[in-house]
Amino acid sequence: MVEVESVASGKRHRVIAPVGRSLPPVVLQVHLPRAMGQFTIERYMKRLILFAPFLISSLVPLAQAQDLPEGKGKDVVEQVCGACHGTDLVASRRATKQGWSYIVDDMVSRGASATNEQIQTINDYLAKNFGQVNVNKGASAEIASVLEITSSQADAIVKYRMDHGDFKTVDDLKKVPGLETARLDSKKDRVVY
Repeated sequence: MVEVESVASGKRHRVIAPVGRSLPPVVLQVHLPRAMGQFTIERYMKRLILFAPFLISSLVPLAQAQDLPEGKGKDVVEQVCGACHGTDLVASRRATKQGWSYIVDDMVSRGASATNEQIQTINDYLAKNFGQVNVNKGASAEIASVLEITSSQADAIVKYRMDHGDFKTVDDLKKVPGLETARLDSKKDRVVY
């Protein structure tokens, strides 16, 4: 059942459609008394379609602010990076610490405005929260930071790499004694070989 309010009279009219059947908006029309004119659902659907993008666009800033994890530098990333593009773009990428440094330098060369201190804060935040590490080349401290593991676990990765050669897959990495496989599985998008 659909309720329709006439603009001319202010009265509400009920339209009962057959249960389980839907008709295209062009075909489904409600004929009101001649004094009120003709009302079509299609016209109101068009208004709804025109209004929907404004509603959705008003919610986008709220969603973008929630994309970034909490941590030191989040506010600077939102301020500096968010001035040019959505933070969802940042949250969808992964890069090594050096890669983030290149990306941030490129953004500054394109006009992003930030102090040297802010640039360093952005680089540190991005490397920690959206970083990748090459486990075949990375230093122990970098591996520990990006994978959020203890320094002794990172040291074990470096030692295993030196003793057995480069890692090729996450399964190779799981062979390192003392590593939690569940943690590695949850961080595998942060590992580069």
